[in-house]
Amino acid sequence: MIAWRPFAILLLAAGAHGTAANAPEDNHVVQLSPARAPSQPSVAAQGACFRNLDCSANPWCAQANYDAWCAAQGAAGACPLPQCVRAATPTPSPSPSPWPAPSPRPSPARECVSQSVLACINDYSQYWPKCSLGQSKGNAGPGGYEFGHYCSQEWTDALNEVLSDPVIDKCGDANAIQKFLAQIAYETGYYSTLYQPVDGGAGMIHMIPGNWPINAADMDSLWPGQDYAGKATSMGKDFFQTASYGWRSVAAWFKVTNRVISGCGLDLFDQSYTTQTKCILSRVVDRQEAYVVVGRCMAASAR
Repeated sequence: MIAWRPFAILLLAAGAHGTAANAPEDNHVVQLSPARAPSQPSVAAQGACFRNLDCSANPWCAQANYDAWCAAQGAAGACPLPQCVRAATPTPSPSPSPWPAPSPRPSPARECVSQSVLACINDYSQYWPKCSLGQSKGNAGPGGYEFGHYCSQEWTDALNEVLSDPVIDKCGDANAIQKFLAQIAYETGYYSTLYQPVDGGAGMIHMIPGNWPINAADMDSLWPGQDYAGKATSMGKDFFQTASYGWRSVAAWFKVTNRVISGCGLDLFDQSYTTQTKCILSRVVDRQEAYVVVGRCMAASAR
């Protein structure tokens, strides 16, 4: 049985769990743009130009930054194959909604982590409730949290998309995945909660609202053209509870946003488990049990 609580239980320290810090002028963010591919014939102009989601024809199908790139190419009168295709008919205007809906996402071309691994990790805890509908656990979980199913297949697909993304590129790195999943398991009650109403913290790490705009802006720097900052502003906590954004948000923290904690500003994917903890919580606590559980479930899946 798990004895701790996620989010360091309302600690008001600096960083993810504490007061937002001003970002330095040099944010150390890598600005990405779609790589130039060999010259390709263009499709005849007959509709809007958009990213080609057919992964059997387009090696760049999972890279969302091609949405903006293909649109710009279409505006210039081109629509290069295989990265882009044109719509056969004009795209109808979407119905108004309270906030922008996530863009449709193809299934990841690679499975870095299976849904069964995430469910196995959650099954270990009899304190926190289940994180997917398919689990048999029936406990309701403690009070003071808003629970959800954050290890469903949808959330697993979003995780695999992020791990496979060239910006992260950790799909084949079992050690990096084990540390990453363990940190998030500790922070989210084993993938069961992404929001704590008492202090308003949200996300796959317990991020106070003051750090939300910094994190969303970093997402825009890492994956340009998606207006994550605008979506985070309009959606609030729901932004971090959406599969299309939740895993990218914590990946951006690991890559860049951790700079709000003194002594950090590191690519946490390549750091030790202890350093990751410091640059999430702003101090070191024992998270070894989560690390062991994740390793056990990953090993069982690999057999």
